[in-house]
Amino acid sequence: MLGSCRRCTYYDRGAPPEENSALFAQVLQQGGNTHYTFRFFPGADHAVHQSPDGGLTRLSSLAPGYAEVVGTWVGDVTSGWLPDADAPTPAQQGWRSVAVLPSAWWESAWIQLAAFTLFMVAFAGYLLVELLRRVRGRSVLAPGGRPARLLAGTGATAVLGFFVYVLYLLMSSEETITNRGLNALLTTDAPPI
Repeated sequence: MLGSCRRCTYYDRGAPPEENSALFAQVLQQGGNTHYTFRFFPGADHAVHQSPDGGLTRLSSLAPGYAEVVGTWVGDVTSGWLPDADAPTPAQQGWRSVAVLPSAWWESAWIQLAAFTLFMVAFAGYLLVELLRRVRGRSVLAPGGRPARLLAGTGATAVLGFFVYVLYLLMSSEETITNRGLNALLTTDAPPI
């Protein structure tokens, strides 16, 4: 029953089952590993949680049959019985994956790092110069005054804060509202697989 459903909907947007299972099986075989088992759970997302809306919402319950399959597999392996390679044919995907285009020159990591550094030097540099002027007692002649200090402080905080926020999103294991929103925007035109 598991893996043989041809009309079921699979919601794994991170690893499309039809393409990835064949790739994983090929790599495992090339590496000499002949003891693996693939199973496909209809209506589940990548973490094998049930999903009622195409993988955008994760329910707390696991896909039916998942715990039993894993428990049986682990019990067999720990008892000394290694399974033979088993990769049933998954359901057909609604669309094929598309190769990611190479980044343009302005999207490269080095250009992004240079822009980040430039903004931080510009904003924080003004604040540093202003601080040095205050220490030397020349703050009366500072160009721009309070609005310039406010702009420099806000700009430095915004640039650094955005960088920290993006790192938090990338390193967070939780589903965030922003992540769900981006997934919804990116997948509205694509049918579920």
